[in-house]
Amino acid sequence: MDAPSRLIAKRYALAYIQANEDIEKAMDCFFKIYDAIIAYLPYFKHPCIPSGVKINILSKMLEDNLKGGKAEFFIKILIESKRINLLPLIRSEIEKLYNEKKGIERVKIYSRFELSDKELGYIGQAISHLTKGKLVFDKKTKQNIIGGFQAQVGDFFLDASISGRLEDLKKRLLN
Repeated sequence: MDAPSRLIAKRYALAYIQANEDIEKAMDCFFKIYDAIIAYLPYFKHPCIPSGVKINILSKMLEDNLKGGKAEFFIKILIESKRINLLPLIRSEIEKLYNEKKGIERVKIYSRFELSDKELGYIGQAISHLTKGKLVFDKKTKQNIIGGFQAQVGDFFLDASISGRLEDLKKRLLN
């Protein structure tokens, strides 16, 4: 999405976080509603369906424990203001704000095969100097990695893969 949409999503996310005293409960409710409606987002975004109908559908979709809370009210505001298309971005921004508050740093790890907890521990020790927060790993496999791994922490990208080293060697030999 474009920069203005991301900025608007960040503002909505910040407003939602600030409106709730119990951040964990607020996130839990928001994510449950998000999971319940994300498959139907094209219908909620559709301009020909009136907002009242969308809100009625939302109320019927939700479990009783999610009804009447701030998360449902927040989603209704997004529907009425025709900003429901920003829902995935808002979810991402809410998660980022939560992680910042809790001192959690997400690390994307790419490898050829699934890494064990022991291997992740070694990687965590090696890259812990890049951040002050607690590291949480998002593990993904990439078939183009021959061996080793690639890690992304915020804006920093570490390529500790054999394919990355071969690419570096190729560049040095060609120059």
